[in-house]
Amino acid sequence: ITALQSMANQLANAIGAAQAYQESRQALDEVSKLHQRYLREQWHSYLSEQVSNIGFQLNEEGQVVEFLVEDSHNAYPAGGPAEKEITIYDDAANSSQTVTEPDGDSVRFVSPLVLRGQSVIGALDLEVPDQQPIRGWDDEILPIIEAVSAQAAQAIEAARLYEQSQAAREEAEALYEVGRSLVTQEDEIEMFNTVLGKMLKTLGLPQGGVLLFNPDGKAGRLYALYRDGKRVDQPDLEFPVAGNFSYQKLIQTRQPVAIEDMATDPLVARVRELGLVGNITSLLLVPLVIGDEVVGALGAYSVGKRHRFTRSEINMAMAMAAQLASALQNRRLIAETQRRATLLQTSAEVGRMATSILDEVAMIE
Repeated sequence: ITALQSMANQLANAIGAAQAYQESRQALDEVSKLHQRYLREQWHSYLSEQVSNIGFQLNEEGQVVEFLVEDSHNAYPAGGPAEKEITIYDDAANSSQTVTEPDGDSVRFVSPLVLRGQSVIGALDLEVPDQQPIRGWDDEILPIIEAVSAQAAQAIEAARLYEQSQAAREEAEALYEVGRSLVTQEDEIEMFNTVLGKMLKTLGLPQGGVLLFNPDGKAGRLYALYRDGKRVDQPDLEFPVAGNFSYQKLIQTRQPVAIEDMATDPLVARVRELGLVGNITSLLLVPLVIGDEVVGALGAYSVGKRHRFTRSEINMAMAMAAQLASALQNRRLIAETQRRATLLQTSAEVGRMATSILDEVAMIE
């Protein structure tokens, strides 16, 4: 009986260990799936914020040349990188997918850049002389290409994470400096220029302005302006608000308005008619909201070349606009409090003097 009991206990322990192992494997699988999903979402977000898909080509002189994938014939066919396997093209000269103009005696290897064995983020495209049959490449070249592709994918991922961390740090520092400056600034115009200058520097744009709407809502006055990266004192310019679809949308939605192409976007048709576009190619307008009212806008302009404003850039501009709007609201509340205090003090002075004067004529005077 004792021996049987010992065997039963050992069997129970083994079953418990197996169950624990299965549970831990399931937990690890779930964590791995979550990580892969997060990786895919992060790369999808990152690539969607890029102006275009960019490739890099090493030419015969050993120089790295940058090119736009959309402008080339570098569209990979089905069975290429999306399959996560190396694809071999025997006749690179007759393939429309090559970036260069080969001489016809070459073999093209397209190796996917895969992260964690899951997310395809790009491709490594190699073209080498065809000095032996394709089947002779398998044992010698393909493992090297696979190893280089894996290392390249990891390096690109590390560079993306570093770039995002640097951008986040710069945005956090900019927001901190803006908040600290607004607390110490007493002049309203200086407040406008401080926020505007810091926002443009963070966005890497040379031009922008701070516009406050007139009481009638038909136009707005520019209280701060940066042009060519330099502050313009006393800009004293007005822009139409009535009939300007970009500002109307800003007021109605209380959300940012990002315009990539000023030359064709219908939201700025009125601005184009008035000849106010100038050399501005892209525009970002962020509302200044006090309470439930849009009192103005913080603007950033791209000059000379189009700029696609990313979600992170828009969020950063919104945060700065919120800081500026909060500072304006505090100033208005302080001014209103001081005005009421002055009225109360004046009323008290009048009451005190009235009670101390008995002569009616002197009291009126």
